[in-house]
Amino acid sequence: MNIKLKMRPTNWPCAIFIFDCAVMPVVKILGFSIKISYGIAFLSILFMLMDWISRKRLTLGGAQPVLTSLFAYTALLCFGEFWSALIYGVSARTTFFKILIGTILMIGSVHYGYTCRGRARMAAYWSFVANVVINCTLALLGRSAPSFMVKLYSVSVDTFIDGYYRNGGIIGNPNSSLLITNMILLLVVLLYRYDKLKLSNLKLASLYLLSIAADIIVSSRGELLHSLLILAYLTVWIVKKNNTNIKLLKKIIPIAVIIVLAVGLLWGSLVQRYPNIQISLDRMDTITDIFDAEHDDTGTESISRPFLRADVFWNRFRHSPLWGTGISGNGRTEDFYKGTTGYHNDFFLILGATGILGFLLWIRIIKTAVTKVGICMLFPFMIAAISNTFVQSYFGMMLYFFIIGYILRFSDEKEHPPRLLGQKKCIV
Repeated sequence: MNIKLKMRPTNWPCAIFIFDCAVMPVVKILGFSIKISYGIAFLSILFMLMDWISRKRLTLGGAQPVLTSLFAYTALLCFGEFWSALIYGVSARTTFFKILIGTILMIGSVHYGYTCRGRARMAAYWSFVANVVINCTLALLGRSAPSFMVKLYSVSVDTFIDGYYRNGGIIGNPNSSLLITNMILLLVVLLYRYDKLKLSNLKLASLYLLSIAADIIVSSRGELLHSLLILAYLTVWIVKKNNTNIKLLKKIIPIAVIIVLAVGLLWGSLVQRYPNIQISLDRMDTITDIFDAEHDDTGTESISRPFLRADVFWNRFRHSPLWGTGISGNGRTEDFYKGTTGYHNDFFLILGATGILGFLLWIRIIKTAVTKVGICMLFPFMIAAISNTFVQSYFGMMLYFFIIGYILRFSDEKEHPPRLLGQKKCIV
């Protein structure tokens, strides 16, 4: 395969942003978490604020409701935190500032996605490949991985979690690591759908093979379901783009042959060489148990998981259902001892932190994303958001909101000629 990245000056920041979100770990410098993508997102906000202060016309088109909702959500987070501190003695903790920074990064990501003129194209595909390769290498080799990887991803080199084989991947948590894999997969699929990226049969087959292999090797049943939803969406668009029987057969048969050959020739020897994969496969075999709450006494391994801490959520939510109670805990009353980030359900987090008003703002964001981009933008909220967390995944959410801004730009330019939309220079 030829790796061709046509890099105009405007392409580099776009490619770096995507690669950094999808592949690179956080670097700690003087106690601060540093990533290049953070800088690009914050710089994007700075340019937006400078335009606003100078009263320049902001041409944000379809991204406007998303940005407005995120700004309002950020204000509600701060108000809820202040209200709880004033009434219940809650003291702002590190978690609050992390959530606040995460929300600001969402704003920067959607704005950058909308205003940048870089072409993601093959940079997105190869970032996906790199993400899978690194995740799987860390999972299979652990501390025996190449030394530069062990040093770079030091948090992710242990291959046993909770007493059984389950590597944490790039982030150190298998669910969070594979969520990022699925977000970069989602970007590639949407670029293909909107004809911004041409993929050969081999590359299309690799999307199916690599994403499922990563889910099995790193081990996350929830993200395996997430991958299958995205791949089903991809399949629908492969069929739509090849709308005659002859064209469809010419596309589907080679992809199927590549997948069958790859699995037949490589998978058996890989499992034999790394027996721990079989342990992960056995865990994947229990995926149907997710839908069987009767055989899950703890409530952590089945469809009942989203309601695991419903009582804790309700006890705090009822104090301020309209605008929420912020993030932090350690308040004066029992209902405020714990914060609002440990529910394993982002909808509880949003309702608890920002109330019904904040929840409605997120409904608006999701509705815009689904309507303007595609039904696939709902998938993370069907899987990750109700079983672990989505809104607390910096890298995953940054990619998600970058996708929203990036694709909305396509649809706006299709509806309105660039000269009417307003030509803004790429901010970075």
